Amino acid sequence: SVLNIFNSLFIYCSVFVFRPAAAIFQFFPHFPGAGQFFGPTGGYLIGYIFLALIGGYFVEKFTGKLAMYFVGMVLGTIVLYAFGTAWLAFQTGMTFGAALMAGVIPYIPGDLVKIILAILVGNEVRKRLMAANLV
Repeated sequence: SVLNIFNSLFIYCSVFVFRPAAAIFQFFPHFPGAGQFFGPTGGYLIGYIFLALIGGYFVEKFTGKLAMYFVGMVLGTIVLYAFGTAWLAFQTGMTFGAALMAGVIPYIPGDLVKIILAILVGNEVRKRLMAANLV
């Protein structure tokens, strides 16, 4: 196919992240547009792009190796956390440790569950798409 999983994830996450900045939903008051990047959670939005790049790379490089998918997703999530925590600390005047406690630590258990579910479901979807010659 023209787009592999790696490229598709990167494009999807980029559109997801930058869509509000482009003010596509400017007519809806609950979409703050570019303000999302400059608020306390802006670093996490940028971090999602790197998560998609790293996770997608591991999926492409280690096809069928679920343990390596997990490694890639965890590494990508660590990069996401680093961007998000640094920006949260900068925006709020918190120490890095305080920002880590507020913006990362409470979310680790849920993120691990989501990573595992994404790997299991995503692997099945990928197998079926490959069998149908769609990727």
